Amino acid sequence: MRNAGFWLLFLCFADVMAQTSGGCDDFRWDVARERALFASAEGLPLQAGSDAAEAPDLLAGELYEVVLQAQEDVQLVVPPSKAMLAEGTYAGVLRLRIPAAGRYRIALDSGAWMDVVDAGSVINSSEFSGALTCTKPAKIVLYDLPQNATLYLQLTGSASDRVRVSVVPHNDAQ
Repeated sequence: MRNAGFWLLFLCFADVMAQTSGGCDDFRWDVARERALFASAEGLPLQAGSDAAEAPDLLAGELYEVVLQAQEDVQLVVPPSKAMLAEGTYAGVLRLRIPAAGRYRIALDSGAWMDVVDAGSVINSSEFSGALTCTKPAKIVLYDLPQNATLYLQLTGSASDRVRVSVVPHNDAQ
């Protein structure tokens, strides 16, 4: 009985801690920068392109509220690196503007799939991390990105027509 009381108290404490942190303590890195960006009331509004020619610029250090389009209406730069159903989902193409070559974290507030494309090829991610109960952000993917390249961020398979996105430099000490 005493053991049951301990576990009940522990579960209540864990629930309170998850609500306080928004469930965002499960990331592999310190995500204070992303959390600060995602805590803002709104991101900068941005309409995702339906192809590479219409792709708007996405700058590092900002939070964007990206409006996606029906996935069947989007011509991706390359096919998604993960096969998924397109019916009833949303997608879009954005152009990444990277100020200096290095490691960057791209964060989303939902489970949309992301690919970074350089010269017609998908750049493999270095790592990823997520928190199932967190939407500020929900997942973060780490990429080694070149400077002065035409890079595209493809978002596919989103259940929603809106996604919040940020790109920040990764500090390996974190």
